[in-house]
Amino acid sequence: MTTTLAQNLGEGELKELILAIAGVTKEISAGFFDKDGGSAGTENVYGDEQQKMDVWADGKVIEALKASGLVACIGSEEQPEEVKTGQGKYAVAVDPLDGSGNLGAGLLVGSIFGVYEGDTVVKPGKELKAALYALYGPVTTLVVTTGNGVDEYVLEGGEYLLRETGLKMPEGKFVVPGASRDIWTDDYKALIDSLCESGVKIRNQGSMAADFHLALKKGGMYTYPGIKGAPEGKIRLLFEANPLSFIAAQAGGMGTDGKQNILDIVPGKLQQRTPVFVGSKNFVEKVL
Repeated sequence: MTTTLAQNLGEGELKELILAIAGVTKEISAGFFDKDGGSAGTENVYGDEQQKMDVWADGKVIEALKASGLVACIGSEEQPEEVKTGQGKYAVAVDPLDGSGNLGAGLLVGSIFGVYEGDTVVKPGKELKAALYALYGPVTTLVVTTGNGVDEYVLEGGEYLLRETGLKMPEGKFVVPGASRDIWTDDYKALIDSLCESGVKIRNQGSMAADFHLALKKGGMYTYPGIKGAPEGKIRLLFEANPLSFIAAQAGGMGTDGKQNILDIVPGKLQQRTPVFVGSKNFVEKVL
């Protein structure tokens, strides 16, 4: 008998919240087939052009988290401020549609979630109680940790079914370089050149969640460095770097900003960005 997500989780409110999050990822997955694509004609707080699916997915996530009654605060990459609900004991940070620039090309996009206790998501990643991401592609995949290992599920017949438990990152085989080479710093350029000279392959799927998933399964490292004119890079600490670094740590990998563990960074604001190098430990240790 195949184990479902509900059967594989413990008991209590955290389980119920994860099931609520999983439920909205099913809606987002189905939404690719019946929603209009294209630009929404708006920008988010970071100045990124929003796609119609960005706006729609953000609304669905906020609606579902409010309806759960378990969430006191929602921090979304698509919202300028935290959404306070006044209910529940959890706070959820979410990138509702990671890699939405891939829409229209049939490439992978995802949703990334980080779950904290309390009434704010502006916390260090080491305080996460759970992290998960969904990938929407040939199959819809859900990766979950509650701080005790990493499990992978696939969506079949309306249920998330356990595909693999206790995932561990193998040693790195590929690297994802971020940003355009002409704005790389000299140190970052030297790092990428050194890795390539040692036989490491380059990958880039245009979605952090998708590239991280490949690293989780096959071994590798996602990178987006500080760049010329933007030493903090472009990756959002709370919505992307923290949840994926938490999952990496549970799978034997790690995440760093080049100086310290991502999970140790004390954020100063909701929209904080950070350089990020996350994936197989042998690669990340080279960065450090």
